[in-house]
Amino acid sequence: PRGAEFRLWAPLATSVEVQLFIDGPKSPTKSLAMTKEDRGYFHAVWNEGREGLLYKFQLDGKSALPDPTSRYQ
Repeated sequence: PRGAEFRLWAPLATSVEVQLFIDGPKSPTKSLAMTKEDRGYFHAVWNEGREGLLYKFQLDGKSALPDPTSRYQ
């Protein structure tokens, strides 16, 4: 399957974005707004995603943080 799916549990957040580092780790090149779901989860899909893509989560417009469940980041 092609693409990347992102899911994050952030029950206290009102908004979450995925910051995608397509051209390397220096600065994000794309941002995806995540959809709020039940029980505090947020979800997004990027059809152009690929394995090894660098990304961080930005909660409520604050500093972007690495994925807490990712072994690579």
